Amino acid sequence: MSSTPDTPTGMPLDGREANRGATEGISPPAEPRSPPPAAGGTVPGPAAPPSGAASDFVDAYLASKSELFRGSREVLRESFVPARLPHREEQTRLVAEILAPALRGDLPSNLLIYGKIGTGKTAVVAQVRQELQRRGELSAQITFVTVNCGTIDTPYSLLQTIGNCFAPTEGERIPTGWALDRVELAMRRLMDARGGTVILVLDEVDRLVARSGDERPLHAERDQPRPRARPAGPP
Repeated sequence: MSSTPDTPTGMPLDGREANRGATEGISPPAEPRSPPPAAGGTVPGPAAPPSGAASDFVDAYLASKSELFRGSREVLRESFVPARLPHREEQTRLVAEILAPALRGDLPSNLLIYGKIGTGKTAVVAQVRQELQRRGELSAQITFVTVNCGTIDTPYSLLQTIGNCFAPTEGERIPTGWALDRVELAMRRLMDARGGTVILVLDEVDRLVARSGDERPLHAERDQPRPRARPAGPP
């Protein structure tokens, strides 16, 4: 006994399958007749049938005045932070516990978050950052700086990027071409001029260290007389 693969009902496999009705004594459907010529002597073509799901979607989209996805578009943005991270409540609480002292003007401890790709390291930090920034006047003296070390992957570009986040004018930005020590000093000066507490988040920091082999930028604030920033973030 042989078997044939399942196929959707009504979907012909090839030309022979489509004509099988004629060979089995079943008359094929009659061809639709063209409408009579109009007054001008032209024959209008048959109207295109609706395309099922696509037609329903377009109709619904137009009926909603182009707002079919209102309220859900934001979730597709890279910057979207969900209100709740399932199965990461404990990790979120621990990160908040370490960073919360910044709300009182205290320096939070260093924080290293590690784990496999896609486990929520960046999302946890982003959610805690969002909650801290909602505290109005208490969070006014906190500056978050997030750097993706997968893109900013050299010691020079890292210190330059951090420093330029605090440059009040274009003329005070750190240019390209300085010695690394000079860039570090300029970064410290700009951060001190801003004041407050700086929470520096270095995302994918392991890629920076693996590429450069230099951990010095990670300790750039270590020897400052009045340290105001500490790195805190997932590798």
